[in-house]
Amino acid sequence: MEPVKAPNLSLLTKAHDNKWVAFSLDYKKLLAVAESLISLRQKIGQTKAVVMHVLPAHMGYAPTAR
Repeated sequence: MEPVKAPNLSLLTKAHDNKWVAFSLDYKKLLAVAESLISLRQKIGQTKAVVMHVLPAHMGYAPTAR
């Protein structure tokens, strides 16, 4: 199994807050941005991409361990 690479978050701006984004598989390009996951999938079609939701800058993320 290959380790997961970190996306190039420097591509994201305040305009991407609370939106869905699609990165290229090498994480170097931002392919599409949309308000919803359904809209994003329509924009990228069959293109393979890494998809994520961008949290607003004032929110943090703390994963839990169970």
